[in-house]
Amino acid sequence: MSAALFALALALTTASPPLDDGAVVALVMVDRFADGSDNGPDVVPGHPRRFQGGDLVGLRERLPWLAALGVTHVWLTPLHAQIPHLVGRGDDATAGFHGYWPADFTAVDAHFGTLADLDALAAAADAAGIGLILDVVTNHTGYGAPDPRRLVRARCGDDEQTSCLFGLPDLATEDPRVRAVVGDDVAFWARRVPLAGLRLDAFKHIDRDTARAITARVHALRPGALVIAERWGAGPGDPAVIDDVAAGAADAAFDFTLMALARDFVQGRLRGAAAAHHLTRRAAALTTSPPALTFLDNHDTETWAHAVGSRAPLGAPWLQLTPGVPVLTWGTELGRTGGAGDPANRTMMPWAEAERQADDPTTALHFWRRLVALRRASSAARRGALEVIAASPTTERPWIVWRRQADAEVIIVAVAVGAPLLHCGRADGVVVEAIGWPARSRVVDVAGRRCLDVAADGALVLRLRPATAATLAP
Repeated sequence: MSAALFALALALTTASPPLDDGAVVALVMVDRFADGSDNGPDVVPGHPRRFQGGDLVGLRERLPWLAALGVTHVWLTPLHAQIPHLVGRGDDATAGFHGYWPADFTAVDAHFGTLADLDALAAAADAAGIGLILDVVTNHTGYGAPDPRRLVRARCGDDEQTSCLFGLPDLATEDPRVRAVVGDDVAFWARRVPLAGLRLDAFKHIDRDTARAITARVHALRPGALVIAERWGAGPGDPAVIDDVAAGAADAAFDFTLMALARDFVQGRLRGAAAAHHLTRRAAALTTSPPALTFLDNHDTETWAHAVGSRAPLGAPWLQLTPGVPVLTWGTELGRTGGAGDPANRTMMPWAEAERQADDPTTALHFWRRLVALRRASSAARRGALEVIAASPTTERPWIVWRRQADAEVIIVAVAVGAPLLHCGRADGVVVEAIGWPARSRVVDVAGRRCLDVAADGALVLRLRPATAATLAP
């Protein structure tokens, strides 16, 4: 099924906002987002390996922030009740603040809140027009978790399905009895909460028949809800993803390729021409691939701003104005620095910085908001055919200019790393909107030609009409 037909089918079968090419998803690690209520005595503020107090109440209270950012869906990390003990010793002893060490698969961890809090969040999100995507663990339990249902395999294997990921007790999902129990656990959440989707964690480490059974049950309980596979390292055209969706084991998958492409370019390690090649091939692959969710970083990878530093705002056009459903990790829009790995990449949402940037229209936050709004308003930005207009031939101070065109509208994007860029073309078409980063990136007229005057480490985005005249060709 094509991406367009898939999106249409979703729109016809779900009351939640469809997760189509117009969606913008926000990833929220519940413990690291917003504290709204008292969550117990073992919260240790400032300790990166302990609970920080983020909860469902805090998330509900911050829904207006997410709505103002322009997101249509919120992906929540798992809510499962976690193992009660710390893992490790001394300062390295770690709590299950992230939600991926479950002890009870059908209970909300008390640190995050209650089922009533989840119901209140779902109601508030629905009123705000925001769909909920819930992360669920189906591959393992937490370290030392009790196993009264005898779901854990007796011996770890050496392949992807039977190995014990990070030494975690592995669920024997190839066993029909275990498969049924795991399916029941996931169905609990789909039945209880009006979900727009579920993310299946560690997807390639579970049995495909189990994934098929889960997906079928989710569809039966929540018609139109999307089951999204986290198949680590997958990208557009990946045969495994295509087979997963064809087999009914998932509806969509995360695309890991844009993260690496954007990072290498913004870091100045990839020549513009090479970026153009990969960007074009990726766009072509997505036209015949299952729906893909793209990202610059997430809770398992190096934080975007840690990787690229002060150039972090350049990620906005790469994420919002290339093909795929964009996933914006909490705080990326603010330049949350984070770190290279757990727990440094899982720092708290910087609400003080959010307040500072909210009142200053020249900040990265406002640049992100404008590009999210552009994506949602423009069919060209969401699904227009992508064409690279020009790109630098070397890695030294790379730059690239691409356009997307659909429905008598053109979006033109220019990104320059390390040095300014002046790119000129015919002065045809009407500029409906120009969005620059930093503010000095703008459109100028040079001898009757329209030019993109982009600052060093800057970007410029134009929205033009009519499409037939607005080429900006060299």
